[in-house]
Amino acid sequence: MALIGFARVTSRQQDLEAQLEALNGADCSDIITSQKTGKTDNNAEQIEALITQAQKGDTVILTKLYRLGHSAHKVLVTLKALHDKGVAVKTLDGQIDTFSDDPTQKAMAQLLVIFADLERSSAADKSASNQEKKPKKGRKNKPLDQAHYAAVKKLSAEGTSISQLSKQFYVSRSEIEKVLDT
Repeated sequence: MALIGFARVTSRQQDLEAQLEALNGADCSDIITSQKTGKTDNNAEQIEALITQAQKGDTVILTKLYRLGHSAHKVLVTLKALHDKGVAVKTLDGQIDTFSDDPTQKAMAQLLVIFADLERSSAADKSASNQEKKPKKGRKNKPLDQAHYAAVKKLSAEGTSISQLSKQFYVSRSEIEKVLDT
């Protein structure tokens, strides 16, 4: 009867460390991780690996239930597959323990999945809305001043390309070209 941890993050900016620390603290004998990096999203493969690895009597430990999938449907499908194998699922936040065959506990697990999906969707909507409102970090809205002119000319003379200068000073290539023409 093994304790198998499962940790998942959905973007490159997120970090698995907090989940891994919590799962190690729960004495998981093995931890399967899934992390979206760039164009690669191996969540489906890692969920399949989890289902394959887990054996009757094992318990899958999660920090939160929604770590099992991107939608309520995927979480429920995974829960069913694990339950059919005789594998329990527990969350470290104490909200889910599918080891029980109690109908109330099953209904509670399904409701929590739905609410977790709703919460995740709301958070994603808020995040997208906030991103639209934020100005880009590091962008200058001011034109280059005389000090910048000298720096641009010096760097150009040293071989820095117009594209590199444009990125470095957060201005368009044409702005750099104007500075170099003066």
